[in-house]
Amino acid sequence: MQTKKFSLGLFFLFIFNSYSQINFEKGYFINNNGEKIDCLIKNLDWNSNPTSFDYKLTENSEALNNTITNTQEFGITNISKYKRAIVKIDRSKDATAEMNYNRYPVFTEETLFLKTLISGKASLFSYVNGSLSRYFFAIDNSNIEQLVYKTYYQDNTNIQQNVQYKQQLLSSLICDKITMNDIEYLEYQKDKLANLFLKYNNCTNSAVEDYEPKTKRDEFNISIRPGISASSFSMSNNLGNYLSTNFGNKTTFRLGMEFEYIFPFNKNKWALFVEPTYQYFKAMSLNNKIDYKTIDAAFGVRHYMFLNNKSKLFVNAALVKSFGFNSKINFIEIRAGGTLNFGFGYKYNNKYNIEYRYSLAQDLLINYLDWRSGFNTSSLVFGYTLF
Repeated sequence: MQTKKFSLGLFFLFIFNSYSQINFEKGYFINNNGEKIDCLIKNLDWNSNPTSFDYKLTENSEALNNTITNTQEFGITNISKYKRAIVKIDRSKDATAEMNYNRYPVFTEETLFLKTLISGKASLFSYVNGSLSRYFFAIDNSNIEQLVYKTYYQDNTNIQQNVQYKQQLLSSLICDKITMNDIEYLEYQKDKLANLFLKYNNCTNSAVEDYEPKTKRDEFNISIRPGISASSFSMSNNLGNYLSTNFGNKTTFRLGMEFEYIFPFNKNKWALFVEPTYQYFKAMSLNNKIDYKTIDAAFGVRHYMFLNNKSKLFVNAALVKSFGFNSKINFIEIRAGGTLNFGFGYKYNNKYNIEYRYSLAQDLLINYLDWRSGFNTSSLVFGYTLF
């Protein structure tokens, strides 16, 4: 019952903080009458282009909601800008299992909030919806067009690419400093396209606004993770209670190495991690002896909650696969399986962290029908991020 309550509490903590830790930041929106209203906008650091947004007129006022139907444009100061546009978009799938044999785009007319990447004489926009990424452009005050890129099957085995976007750019971005090679080897990627549009705007002496991040986000971390574990182990046998043994509680040390990937959206609040950890448990009770050594590989998800620029809390949950070696109970070989663990902690300055971690009970005798066992562990883990 306590385990269920603990897990349920962590679940609600995940859900609550997913919504409560997003800040309202200085921004604006332009309504259908062309009026620009300064406000505070809830910065969700959208991975997919939004169709609405929440805002406040003042810090202490209630949150309101605007949608694409009543907003021409909105933005967060020095961070992002979204512009409403009626465009023709091709939503053809790029995944091999969903591609077709048609090399030509299939356009539908839609009203979208396009994210502004580069604004100037030549402007670049993006639209993302899940795995779908499309880029759009406009020269001066012309209509916004999609830059066409499509993969398709030429036959049952060969995949080809429609790279019409190169011809579109070649005929539109005319400047002495932009060469055929600049276009020919241009990939359909945000950073590559943004660099080309910056180059063109600089070449034409156009005033330009660049909404791409100036610094690379910290997306990958490696940390060392030593700690102290409090573990207990008990076992029982269906043939009789006289075979049951409780080895009691032991304090041991653990050593881990964590590899963490932080997703570059939602303000770097979500991460995946892999953590191999060495642990051991040795004890004696009556005539029984256990010598358990294991490498535990944890595969988990983590959610950060920022307190300020240097401090943040986090919660995580992980699947754990245990690889025991040279491990025995008396003369019985231990073959560990796996479990789940949950943790919460604090990280300072993206370098130092401390975490309490709790693992659900694990049966170390899963290969023996008559035996049942429970190995329980909770740990206090200290971390130092190398880079």
